[in-house]
Amino acid sequence: MRVANICASAVPITRVLQAMASPGFQQHLLRTEGWLLPRKDVFDSAAADETLGVHAEMLRLVGEHALPGPYTSVWESQASSIATHVNAVLSREQSPQAGLESLASELRRIERNV
Repeated sequence: MRVANICASAVPITRVLQAMASPGFQQHLLRTEGWLLPRKDVFDSAAADETLGVHAEMLRLVGEHALPGPYTSVWESQASSIATHVNAVLSREQSPQAGLESLASELRRIERNV
């Protein structure tokens, strides 16, 4: 992390940011605020077990297998469309084939309108 050197308080700001990124501080946020931070070492801590109880192991597994969503100017529209079409297939309102064809068409339409 880098803070502009022109700032007279760059060193203190850097120290604060480094402290906030430390596992100990993030474990404190988990215990006191319930923040679920994306750090394996925080989830593997006693603080996680104490705070999350029976849910700790499941959240560890979710964290290990989670993938960040892409961020593009159209992602919000695409994500909404994907959710709608997948739910239609899962609820058997559409066949998988029809759902995928409809989704592909919708995603192409969203991309064209960028």
